[in-house]
Amino acid sequence: MEEDREDEDEEKNWLNGKREPVLSDLQKEVIAYVKKCEEEDPTPQEFHICDVLGIRFQYSLWRDFKCPAVNGCRFEYKVCRE
Repeated sequence: MEEDREDEDEEKNWLNGKREPVLSDLQKEVIAYVKKCEEEDPTPQEFHICDVLGIRFQYSLWRDFKCPAVNGCRFEYKVCRE
């Protein structure tokens, strides 16, 4: 009985101790670079949520975009060139 309580306490402590993942220096640099690029890119952006891949993509409305989901999503955005 006491072992079960100890296991439950450990589980609760683990679940309550949710923290941000520890990032390496390289991961931090990549995140900073992506944020910097987003700030420097003044083009209007739009989001596409791909149900096939379960990922949200951000794309520029000034450039053509095709969802990378192979044989699934088929979402495509084309810039009108008149």
